[in-house]
Amino acid sequence: MRARTKHNDRDFFIPGNRPPAPALPASLKTIADERDDLVRRQSYARSALADQTAWAKRYADAVKADASSVVEATRRGQDLENPTTHTDAYALERDKLRREVESVEAAIRVVDGEFATARDAELRTNLTKYDKQLADVRARLQKTAHEADAAMQQATEVMALREWLEAHVYDASTYVPRGDIEDAERQQASIHVHAIGKAIRNYAGEGQA
Repeated sequence: MRARTKHNDRDFFIPGNRPPAPALPASLKTIADERDDLVRRQSYARSALADQTAWAKRYADAVKADASSVVEATRRGQDLENPTTHTDAYALERDKLRREVESVEAAIRVVDGEFATARDAELRTNLTKYDKQLADVRARLQKTAHEADAAMQQATEVMALREWLEAHVYDASTYVPRGDIEDAERQQASIHVHAIGKAIRNYAGEGQA
């Protein structure tokens, strides 16, 4: 069977590392959607916060607006209660976005914990069901592999007889060029066709408890 690479728990929930939506158990679909929404919000907020060019322009505009307000008030002979209204608003907006990033990141950590708990509960609750599904699929795959083995042997013998009748040397060997199976650019070598069936049976866990 395939060897699995271990990841930390948070990696399990990244869309590329988890089952596609149609394959997700129903108990996990809602929380998966919630996590994806949070990640999208996180990405948007981070991008907006990291856009130094945009922030620099907004700051320059705020400074200019404050300066204009001070000039106008001075010409009217008035003192402004807050001469930095626009730059204060700029700072508040940027700080709000920074706090949003932090809160969304915290929310993702909470959801990841809930996701892990729900995933573990799904396995515990339905372990027998998943074991049966796997056993059924393995049995089908093993049956297919045995049938393929027999068919490949028969095909080889039929082809060898046909070739002999066409004045070729009778050759019932069951080896094929590696390029017939793998990328033709790889090193060429012969592979026994029954090795394919064996690989399938091993993949299906034949002989495993």
